[in-house]
Amino acid sequence: SVQSSLMLSVVDYLVQTHDLISAVQPLPYIPGEKRAIINNSPTYNEREMAQPQELAQGYYLEVNLSWEQKKREIQRLAQACGLEATVNNDPS
Repeated sequence: SVQSSLMLSVVDYLVQTHDLISAVQPLPYIPGEKRAIINNSPTYNEREMAQPQELAQGYYLEVNLSWEQKKREIQRLAQACGLEATVNNDPS
């Protein structure tokens, strides 16, 4: 989907140009209570990510999120790198 591609592109950019992985260490990055959003494998606690997408440097991003969750995570991850991200439209 367009939403997943957008999230993957933004997060991959942050990994490659703004050292995102260092900013969210230790992996897995779990912004809530249970789900790993970024990890160094497509599994967490012996469970497969629902829709893992491979990022640069062999990391994995979970894209099985609602559009609101994707926007929130893009903003959180940008902030972790000292940046601000604004998503203005619905890319569905």
